[in-house]
Amino acid sequence: MKTPHCVQGYPYLLALVVVLSPASADAQVVRGTVVSEGAGVPLRGAVVTLLDATGNTVNRRVLTDSDGGFAMRAPSAGSWLLEARAIGYAPRRTAARTVTAGETVVEWIVLRQVATRLATLRVEAKSACRRANELDAVTSEVWDDVWAALAAAQLAREQRLVRAEVFVYTREMDVSTGLVMREERGVASVLDESPFRTAPAAELTRLGFWRTSPLGEVEFHGLDAATIISTDFLAGHCFNLVRRDSAGTPLVGLAFRPVSDRARADVQGYLWLDAESRELRTIEFTYTGLKLRGPAAGGRLGFTRLPNGVLIDDRWLIQHPFEQGRAVGAQRTGIAAAPDPALPAGTTLRIGGGFVLADSARLRQFATVAGLVRRDSSPADAAAVELLGSGQRFVTDSTGVFLIQDVLPGTYEVRVMRPGPADRGGFVQHGQLALAPGDVARVMLDIPESDSIASELCPGKSEGMAPLFVVLREEHSGKPAANYRVEARWTPPTDSSGAPLGRPGGVRALTDWRGEFVACDVPAGASVSFRTTTGEAQWSMPIRVGGKLNILEIAADTSGTGRR
Repeated sequence: MKTPHCVQGYPYLLALVVVLSPASADAQVVRGTVVSEGAGVPLRGAVVTLLDATGNTVNRRVLTDSDGGFAMRAPSAGSWLLEARAIGYAPRRTAARTVTAGETVVEWIVLRQVATRLATLRVEAKSACRRANELDAVTSEVWDDVWAALAAAQLAREQRLVRAEVFVYTREMDVSTGLVMREERGVASVLDESPFRTAPAAELTRLGFWRTSPLGEVEFHGLDAATIISTDFLAGHCFNLVRRDSAGTPLVGLAFRPVSDRARADVQGYLWLDAESRELRTIEFTYTGLKLRGPAAGGRLGFTRLPNGVLIDDRWLIQHPFEQGRAVGAQRTGIAAAPDPALPAGTTLRIGGGFVLADSARLRQFATVAGLVRRDSSPADAAAVELLGSGQRFVTDSTGVFLIQDVLPGTYEVRVMRPGPADRGGFVQHGQLALAPGDVARVMLDIPESDSIASELCPGKSEGMAPLFVVLREEHSGKPAANYRVEARWTPPTDSSGAPLGRPGGVRALTDWRGEFVACDVPAGASVSFRTTTGEAQWSMPIRVGGKLNILEIAADTSGTGRR
């Protein structure tokens, strides 16, 4: 096994671009070189396709190497021609050549650089939408660049030209507040053939890009490079020139939409090129014929060219809204941003995506949170600082310092907590933090007095009551146990004669997405027992609460519970 090399942070292994099998010594081979007109500079990363005598593809396509060279095996003896495409150059087809069995033929292909400068291109506000084979000369030049880039990115995946670590994630965000509510993440060791789960282009044309299952769930299929350049997609979609500026960078591209205006399970969107370099930057798409509350369902792919010349789609995501059974619920302590009243409460945005992991990608894609937890102006140790929904938390030491790295951008509810009675140092406090890619957020978390926390948890609480704040976690995963049915019952303390100081009571609650619930009418010093009947879990745990405020963290699953 070879050890991966690293170029500017991208761990990769280059595969051969020559499509030859070990047993093909007697096969017919077409090889050659692609160069630019004039200086004859070899063109690296050009796409060369083998065509039959009628101009149809035969599933033979390669990328040129650093010397502009290529080689591929013709499926049989006969008459063959080549088509070469490169970004910024006009495509060219060679004349048909007869290749006999076992023969090797060599082609020298010269590509002419296009004259149109996209940076100075004027785009009409309402240009006509036409199929790819009906475009005018300027729009056709843009399409040629898009096609060459998409085909190159497709080959990079199909032929495994790049091996890299890929960070993948799924997350759920509340639409009304923007809060990240749930996140799963992982790392894969190779770029697969497609960033999305998708069907063949012919099937997508026939059955649609989204489908409703017999159970009423909607299944979404992504739009990737292979689909866009397929004959099925091109037959059903039209294109027109568009232009915009993105963070000061001029972009020129193609808008695409279904040819048919009737509502159907299709996609529409944009293919954006850098106007200066003509490099493909992003694909953006939304689903048509779909009526959902909240943000539009759709996706995005981003492209970059690696130092070795290979173009890859190095970041992607797909999203769709869905209805939640419960709204996100108010933040229990601290200062929270108000939900947007114009957006439907209880609607969640589900997002799945990924990107190539590299040193530079960490700077571009992740954020970092660092800070200090203080109480009474002194560092607070044993305080768990958690970005709710992300599964990331940090427990402070005697310095009170915390550091959370590799955080995906988004708006998070922050919870800092130390379990235990307030008279033994227990506390809880919430806040919110919005993170952009590359942010390094430095946060000072000052913990209020216990009485202030108790008043926030239970406004208007009665004298002699000690609010109980509980976080329930799944024992094996450590994640908040959302929507667990919990029952808490308490018996009051007794005086020196054994007479109860108050009345017994209890509360039934359903934990929220944070795994939290609060019991307000608990007498100070009471003995409290907990029980849940969610799923197969049935457990109880008696505790004696303190005199002001009590913070409890419980881990539970079907095998029992344990207090942390």
